[in-house]
Order: sequence, then C-alpha cells, then structure tokens
Amino acid sequence: MLRRTAAPPRRRAAYMIEFALVGPLVLTLLFAALEWCLYLMTLNQAQNAAREGARYAVVRTDTYESFSGTRTYLNQNPPDTYDAGVYTQQQVVAWVQRYLNTAGAQINNLEITIYKVNSLGQPIDLNGNVIPEDPNAETLTNQGQWNQTRFGDLIAVRITGTYAPVIPGLSQIGVAPPVFAMSAMGSEGN
Repeated sequence: MLRRTAAPPRRRAAYMIEFALVGPLVLTLLFAALEWCLYLMTLNQAQNAAREGARYAVVRTDTYESFSGTRTYLNQNPPDTYDAGVYTQQQVVAWVQRYLNTAGAQINNLEITIYKVNSLGQPIDLNGNVIPEDPNAETLTNQGQWNQTRFGDLIAVRITGTYAPVIPGLSQIGVAPPVFAMSAMGSEGN
C-alpha cells in the first residue's frame, strides 16, 4: 500500500522576504556596474577627443619664421598677414567639443587646453623653457603659442572635467569622478 506524503509547505512569503532583502543589493550592484562602464567609456571618449584635437592642431600650425624673408614677403603683398593660415584656440576647442558631443560624452565642467610641450610632456614657452604648472589654462595656451610651433615640436591637448552620472541623484551626493585626458603630437603643418 502506498502511503501518501504531505505536500511541502508553501514558501511564497519566504521568497518575497528574501527578495526584499537581497533584491536591492543586487540591483544596486547592477546599476553600479553599469555606471562604472559608462564612466570608463567617457574616459575613452575623452582620450579619443584629445587625440583628435591634437591631430587637428598639429596639421594647422604655420610658422613663417622658419623661412627666411617670408615675413618681409607677406608684408609686401597685402592682404596676406604674418598669421595667415594660423588656426585659433577656439577652432581647436570647437573641434574637440563637437567630437565629444557626437560621441555623447557625459562631462561636466569641461575645460580644453592647447599648448606646446617638450618631450617629457612639460609645458614650454616659445624659447623652449619649461613653464611651471599653472592651474590657469589661459596662461599655458598664451605662453606656449601652439599655433606658431615649428615642424616636429610637440603640441598637447588636455581635457579635464568631471563625469556626469546617468543615475539621477548621484551627482547631488557628490559622486563625480574626474575625467582627464591628454594627447601630444608633433607639428606637421609648416
């Protein structure tokens, strides 16, 4: 004769309590992993934008000092000027910003700096003297005169800012990791 065993007790309430305890932790870890991946993607986009900005700048420099008599020739033949063909900092900044916007980068307090550097990555002036690191980006850009760089000298583009989290509320609690990217390339535009 077969004996009938009692059905196992239902555990619906236990499952709900377990999910209520573990579910928020799992969801928090899932969203944290997603946010971390987006932050790494933003760092990658910033590095690519710095490299593209440096590339844009190095092919658009123009130094007439490297050719004897050029300044005299330009002054004799208006409407040419000494700075003919030289691109400005605003044009390079606009190029980098357009690249970042197209990539969908999430960067707050974006600051883009273009300046000359030596082989060690230190900012230099027109005579090749090292400029002490100054938090003022305008000082680096003006003293370095990146758009008057001779062939082969290095031009750097530096991007700084803070990551803008996708999850609402994270920026209000002070979670904003820094974004920093820098790229230097040799001038080709002379």
